[in-house]
Amino acid sequence: MNSAPYIPTPEDFKRAEQAVPERHTGLDEASQAALDHLQPQYPIAHLQLFPHREADFHAYVFFETDAQVAASESDGSRNVIEDAVYTAIANAGKGTRPGISIHFEYDSEQNVKENFEGSYYLRMR
Repeated sequence: MNSAPYIPTPEDFKRAEQAVPERHTGLDEASQAALDHLQPQYPIAHLQLFPHREADFHAYVFFETDAQVAASESDGSRNVIEDAVYTAIANAGKGTRPGISIHFEYDSEQNVKENFEGSYYLRMR
């Protein structure tokens, strides 16, 4: 039994570097497509999709206010939002239900402004 730790080769690093952009390809466009579809119906300030460690994707959905986030828990809007995100992911060629999993996280632009200096980047880190 070999107890020496595995040390990645330069080829391993190259494969990893190539895999990262592939996971991100099309997600900005899918985020915008879902947002464009949803904004006429719902007060969504921002929506962003990323690859995720435990799920296939992570969807950050930001309503305009904290009150709207709370209301979305019971008014059925989250089901519509999640359907739109799955559709956008499928249209980007990233997979379809039930073959993919998306972790959804809901927050508000109000919270971003009050607690993260208005930076979505700081909030999503």
